[in-house]
Amino acid sequence: MRTRGGSPPRVGVVVDLDGLAGVRGDAAGGWLDLRDGTSWSQELLDEGDPDAVPDPDADPGSGLWIEPEGSRHAWQDMADFIDTVETPAARIDLAAAIDGRGGFRRFQAALNQHEQDRAAWRVFSSERRTGRARAWLADAGYDALP
Repeated sequence: MRTRGGSPPRVGVVVDLDGLAGVRGDAAGGWLDLRDGTSWSQELLDEGDPDAVPDPDADPGSGLWIEPEGSRHAWQDMADFIDTVETPAARIDLAAAIDGRGGFRRFQAALNQHEQDRAAWRVFSSERRTGRARAWLADAGYDALP
């Protein structure tokens, strides 16, 4: 049922947002099984145990293909996180780390030099990734349920 001028109602689905975010961050993408909320990487679908892995082609309406989101958002997360870092030396090191190729690896190495910011980064990054996963799911017409 559609309300006048509104969007169609979304369907609630129990889903592991961390798992969905992980598969969206994988270069090959994967499959979200709407029956149980499990996200399967394309690698597992291709090479996993056929008795344990779903066959999306057998029941295409039972899930959604997960397109990879690429690295642009993850890089922006690093840049936005740097703006929250209070220690000037850490801000400088982290900003220098994300400049150019290899920025993800260098960012982690720089973060290891500033232990006080590692936990904050993990929380920040996780919130951003799961937020994008939740938005992707909403765009597909579903609400993530706990």
